[in-house]
Amino acid sequence: MPGCIDFYCLPVQRKNLAAYKRLSRAWGKIMRDHGMLEYAEYVQADAKPPPRAMGMSFVEKLVKPRKGEVVIVSFVHFRSKAHRDRVNDLADRDGCMTVVAHRHARGAVARRG
Repeated sequence: MPGCIDFYCLPVQRKNLAAYKRLSRAWGKIMRDHGMLEYAEYVQADAKPPPRAMGMSFVEKLVKPRKGEVVIVSFVHFRSKAHRDRVNDLADRDGCMTVVAHRHARGAVARRG
């Protein structure tokens, strides 16, 4: 599967997981409309993963989830870097993306300070 893959890894408060899923579905629809090829997303299991299980130990070290948070891991597939840049530019200009952000994003992603 040649192309360009973006990898996202972020903490989400468990209590806000439903809001995040709504945001993610809406974002995915907009991005597919603009040409994204594939999108896969995974939520960290409740139990601590065994060592070297699908790289989750690396992800936990990267994100350092706090109490009450789960880790979301996402992969987005594009044909090339140029294709990724074009799709992201089109999505940024799409007014629907602003609506999605205001409607679904509040509290969906854990804020760190």
